[in-house]
Amino acid sequence: MTVSGRVHAVVSQPPPKMIRPITIDGITYHAVAGKPEEDGQIAGFLGAFDADERLLWKVKIYDDRPTAHAAGDAKPIYFADMTLLADGSLEIVNRAGKRFRFDPQTRAVTALPAPAAKPRAGYGAKHRPEI
Repeated sequence: MTVSGRVHAVVSQPPPKMIRPITIDGITYHAVAGKPEEDGQIAGFLGAFDADERLLWKVKIYDDRPTAHAAGDAKPIYFADMTLLADGSLEIVNRAGKRFRFDPQTRAVTALPAPAAKPRAGYGAKHRPEI
């Protein structure tokens, strides 16, 4: 049997990065998938688990409904990083670069401002053109 023709690869975003779970006072936090039929979205949820790995609850960290994406782009925006802060809260950064603070005591979620842009190498006062 002979097969001819071109093979076309479909390129999509890579699978979500595994974010290391964080345990605070015996509760382990990590990203969990939402159920589109119940939650309206897949990505953007944080789950709290007990020592037996049973889901205690989940909270939506950010809205990730298809209408929240750019036109024609309905791919989920997963967590990119999660960090335990000195005050006991979690900082979550998604793949779009948006940052959020989650307080485990109150389960409150706060959007954080984008970090200040880092100056690009080669730019600065000594590199300004003479006028």
